[in-house]
Amino acid sequence: MNEKQIMEILKMVSDSDYGFLNLVEGDFELTLLKKDMDPALLNSGLLNGNSSVQAQEKRSADPSVQAALEEAKPLSTQEAAVTVEKETALAKPAAKDYSDNHINIKAPMLGTFFRKPSPDEANYVEVGDVVEASDTLCLIEVMKLFNSVSAGKKVRVVDILAEDGQLVEYDQPLFVVEPM
Repeated sequence: MNEKQIMEILKMVSDSDYGFLNLVEGDFELTLLKKDMDPALLNSGLLNGNSSVQAQEKRSADPSVQAALEEAKPLSTQEAAVTVEKETALAKPAAKDYSDNHINIKAPMLGTFFRKPSPDEANYVEVGDVVEASDTLCLIEVMKLFNSVSAGKKVRVVDILAEDGQLVEYDQPLFVVEPM
């Protein structure tokens, strides 16, 4: 499985109502768990295993877990689309009006946006900073791999559009910059 396929799977899980995904393909295994998902469910073994019979047996053994799973049934495609539209509308901040010479620096991949190299260090850039082509603007973390994002040319940072620790999508604008 290549990086592009993994990124597509990450986006699909992120956009879905499912809390986790366990994918096994040959000797490759990928387990994704959303931030709001209770890891105890994975550790309990309830969500592990390849057999739906195992899951059904474990569900019936614990009525409180069975009730929680029934409440968490996936929505129909139409209901999910409406939910995603509502969430997207709420998540998008009002667009600011920038001049024609401003450029958006976009996320090269889906992942978690970080403004600084570690929690106890300063941000890579602030609004108003002038950065060189190779200077790091932020990091995007995907599956414990940190990828630096640079401007590619000398620019002044006009606006920072993503929040530290936010999940960003491929091609999502992260910074508004002005070429120098």
